Amino acid sequence: MEFASQTIHDVREPTVVRVETMPEEVMAQLLLLDLWLQNEDRSLTELGGNPNLLVPRVPSATGKPEDERLWAYDFNLAFDEDFNRERFFGAHVFGRMLERWPDGFRERMEPRPKVALEEVPTIFAELPLEWLHMDGDESLPVQLDIKRVISALELPFIDPETFWKLP
Repeated sequence: MEFASQTIHDVREPTVVRVETMPEEVMAQLLLLDLWLQNEDRSLTELGGNPNLLVPRVPSATGKPEDERLWAYDFNLAFDEDFNRERFFGAHVFGRMLERWPDGFRERMEPRPKVALEEVPTIFAELPLEWLHMDGDESLPVQLDIKRVISALELPFIDPETFWKLP
């Protein structure tokens, strides 16, 4: 997974069939990230959706799924005060594909949120002013509060059994 502002070429939105063939580890990583960020804005069904994902247009040279990249974008609805776990798992592009986390996944992933959480104050201090407003003249602030963000990001440590539970 990549997170940044950059141009990527020769990609497209995935189909339901394509996401079902993604490696389990990739599915789990993105599901975990969106769960942690309380991002309900990544849906896809047979009828369509809004996956906010890009995949290579052409499969990798080796043809192995683990060689494919998944590009996730559009996190503007993260930290939603109305976040609902049941709705999240019901709609998320990977929400119904995992019955359990991959073997050893939780142990590998648990240290990452701790490190990232420590950086939140620094990250907030470095946010460009235009990211904190919905309009160009900076009169409509976004509803992004550092206390709310930290509260959401602490959930894996406050209530780990609920946080890590899959539907």
